[in-house]
Amino acid sequence: EILWILEVLTDLTEREITRAEIARIISRVTGAYYDNAADLNDFASIPEEFKSCIAGVYEKGIMVGDNDGKFYPERSATRAEAAVILSKI
Repeated sequence: EILWILEVLTDLTEREITRAEIARIISRVTGAYYDNAADLNDFASIPEEFKSCIAGVYEKGIMVGDNDGKFYPERSATRAEAAVILSKI
């Protein structure tokens, strides 16, 4: 697991990390996987490879949607957002 995380983080030194990528890292580290996050208005449009990860961190309250009920997986995560996420695990 640690090697996989280091590979992902090394790749990210060249670009910003998306909310979906953070969800995948956090779900893999914590084991937070789930089948569905019906409360998210944009769940159907989330790429299949990220769905169980996003649903898992959403259901555990580690990551949440926006005020409009969308997760916005393609958006870049801010440092403040990352700090809040890390404080929840």
